[in-house]
Amino acid sequence: SDDTGIDLDNVSIISAPSTRLNTQIGAEPDPNFGVNGVVMLNDLLQSSGIELGGLGIQPDGGIIVTGIVSGTEFNVGDDRVMMVAKLDLTGSLDPSFSFDGKQPVFGNASRADVLDSAVLPDGSILVSGRSDFFTGDYASYIAKLTADGSLDANFWIDGLVFDNLSAPSSGSFDGYDRIVVRDNNKLLLGTAGLGTHQ
Repeated sequence: SDDTGIDLDNVSIISAPSTRLNTQIGAEPDPNFGVNGVVMLNDLLQSSGIELGGLGIQPDGGIIVTGIVSGTEFNVGDDRVMMVAKLDLTGSLDPSFSFDGKQPVFGNASRADVLDSAVLPDGSILVSGRSDFFTGDYASYIAKLTADGSLDANFWIDGLVFDNLSAPSSGSFDGYDRIVVRDNNKLLLGTAGLGTHQ
């Protein structure tokens, strides 16, 4: 471990094909994770493309991956699907999470981005970003999933909130860029957009 207390003896790397891997950090890839310490998400999710949005660790050590995928069983044509997946300690999809390790949150979007995500102490998951899925124009969204991968029906409307932060004609690409969970369990959401809620 280094002086921060982080164990650098074994490193696990999760990669989309566009990511360049740099293992020259004085550590060896973890041979028990994926193939020689590397998991290729396109192969794992059987997708033709993925934009990685965030990573998190649940209390049981499972790895939460959030992002936008294309070319999967959940996609229709060229649409973009926001997906949350859970990997176990070997880098395989965890079947205890949404039955097969992956949960599509919404699809049929021509534009969508995952900008941030967070895993809460109880294992539930927050994901934020922007998409035209609900309104036809870019809108900010935040989704909440339970620890087992279901949309949390007790969070807003079926676990999903969309909010137009600016007028459609403004050309603004608003999105919730950052999620902070405060001690009182209230959310602090940040945006770098031009909307009225920044």
